[in-house]
Amino acid sequence: MKTKKSNSKSSNGNVLKINEKFKLGNKLKSIPSIFKYFDDLNDYRNIHNYSNRTTYSITQLVILCIISCLQGQSTQIGFTRTCKSNEPELLKFLNLSTLPSLATFNRLSKNISFEDVNKRLYRWLCDCISYLSLEEIASKVSIDGKYLKGYHSKDENGVPNHQTSQQNMLGSISMFCQDLHIVLNSNTLEGKKESETHKFRDLLDHPLAKLITGDSLHCNSKTLEKIDALKKAYIIGLKGNCSKLKSSLDTISQTKQSYSTTTDNTKKILRNIEIFEVSEIMTNTKRTKLENWSKCNIKTLIKVTKTSKKNLQTQVNSYISNIDPKTYTADEFALTIRKHWSVENNLHWHKDMIFGEDKHILKTPNPTFFFSAIYSFTIGVINFRNHIHNLKQTVLDTLRYNANRLDRTLAVLGLKV
Repeated sequence: MKTKKSNSKSSNGNVLKINEKFKLGNKLKSIPSIFKYFDDLNDYRNIHNYSNRTTYSITQLVILCIISCLQGQSTQIGFTRTCKSNEPELLKFLNLSTLPSLATFNRLSKNISFEDVNKRLYRWLCDCISYLSLEEIASKVSIDGKYLKGYHSKDENGVPNHQTSQQNMLGSISMFCQDLHIVLNSNTLEGKKESETHKFRDLLDHPLAKLITGDSLHCNSKTLEKIDALKKAYIIGLKGNCSKLKSSLDTISQTKQSYSTTTDNTKKILRNIEIFEVSEIMTNTKRTKLENWSKCNIKTLIKVTKTSKKNLQTQVNSYISNIDPKTYTADEFALTIRKHWSVENNLHWHKDMIFGEDKHILKTPNPTFFFSAIYSFTIGVINFRNHIHNLKQTVLDTLRYNANRLDRTLAVLGLKV
């Protein structure tokens, strides 16, 4: 069966030939064009009163940045290389006479509203998930933050102070789907102005997230109370400085028999997972002095004992959850906890090793957040396409396959020259 072609107009009136169909097995599902999500994007050039001199729409510039990242480029100079290597195809695809210069991309990264770009990119991905009925697969999410090493601010004398207490560290906190390996939403972080805990809470009301995992940094009564109030499940690492809660739960693990157990044997580590039911101690919070945790609905303690096969060293990590141990097996708890760290292996590692995010020396926050959003989206859309087409390709393999081939690059976005 042949897919239908449809025409969509960009914000400057240019007609773009867009294939709005993804193939999933033998069925054709309609996915909206990514161009439509940027039609109402605010153009920063209107504020500076030189919009009459613009040659390219803001939508075209953002799409060019995404196309460049899908071909393995990660800087403004790399974006211009993509334009030169694909110049005939891009001119025809965008119906332009010339392509943007390095100065244009520099101005774009400095002035564009990265928050607006961020929202539109993730809205498109979430709509794709809904169109393909993948909500259940996308229901388990990991939330974790990442600080950027390349950014540095300057003191009053103009000297970089990246190793002083005055450093305003920038970063991002991402909601990462454990099974699809895509970012559903993200927030920006500025170390001097806000904390990761508050940004974590802002992501909790995402409609696709049903089970949320996080590290011990987010073991906070207000955070867990909000998750439970939203009628969502959580598995959060138990923080060591929550002394009253930790001592009460440790007493249960030492005196009571575990509800269920399982083992996870790998080449280097042997894991023993024990599940304890703790609903009794949480119902009598006044007696146990745990009033602050009374509304968190903690039902389960997960105790993970890791033993190294090389030097036989043992490490014990504990997690708490509002999931009833009668409905969730020890194997399911163990798998969900291990998949939480996919955000490090499949997102943060790729951003550093493939796109070199930590090596970038950026001096202002706006380009830092803009590039971070583009990198996360690029990794996510590649993993999403590989999933629905059952392709066993890594992100790096796909970038190499797309290099200097516009038709292959546009196919990742569901577009066609």
